[in-house]
Amino acid sequence: MCSLCVQMWPDLIKKAKDGGLDVIQTYVFWNGHEPSPGKYNFEGIYDLVKFIKLVQQAGPGADLCGL
Repeated sequence: MCSLCVQMWPDLIKKAKDGGLDVIQTYVFWNGHEPSPGKYNFEGIYDLVKFIKLVQQAGPGADLCGL
């Protein structure tokens, strides 16, 4: 997985806010969070809680779309 991607989240969110965005929208591809029935993955790039908290701290709203 791309641990660098997770490390980039705070800077990318800040740049979005500094650029005038007030909402960050992301899709949630459930097959990444449940790779096989009953086995869940919310670590690394799949850490939704961390992502949402980073967005909340930066100020823009979060809009999640489940797929």
